[in-house]
Amino acid sequence: NNVLRFPQAKTPNAGYGSAMHNILNKSLMYLKTQKKYPILDEVKKWFTEYLQFERLSRQEYKNFLEKGLSALDLIYKEKILTMKDTEVSEVDFKHEGVFLRDGADVICLTGKIDVLHFADKSDVYVADYKTGKALKDWVKGNNENDKIKLHFYKNQVQGPLASEDLPGVYIN
Repeated sequence: NNVLRFPQAKTPNAGYGSAMHNILNKSLMYLKTQKKYPILDEVKKWFTEYLQFERLSRQEYKNFLEKGLSALDLIYKEKILTMKDTEVSEVDFKHEGVFLRDGADVICLTGKIDVLHFADKSDVYVADYKTGKALKDWVKGNNENDKIKLHFYKNQVQGPLASEDLPGVYIN
């Protein structure tokens, strides 16, 4: 499906995840432009607005709105108030020249990384926003798709034809 890019309707859970993703991205952009954190009420207002644009039934909207507004209390403290204005969000690798080589085959990696946090000159932390269970390790995914995605992130950040044993890239 994703390889051929057939259009596909978002599931209600994906719509909820998109609304959460959008408020996290907007919060970082707010921090960068305003040099301060947005207030929680503003973040909740953004979430409500983003959720309205998702294709949800009235009941799904009501359920996800309640769930999201409740979750934002913790997300605000744990994620938004810990953001740094040096972080970079929505890093698109479509034209970055990051490749994987499999024998004679060369695969160009594309896609976006939600957030890159540069801890110092050699360490980069990758954040992939999820509304489900987080992955903390490059090798231990919940399933094969998770493991593949984690390795793609690592290769995207490390650069063209990088080997897996390069240090300094972490999942968050």
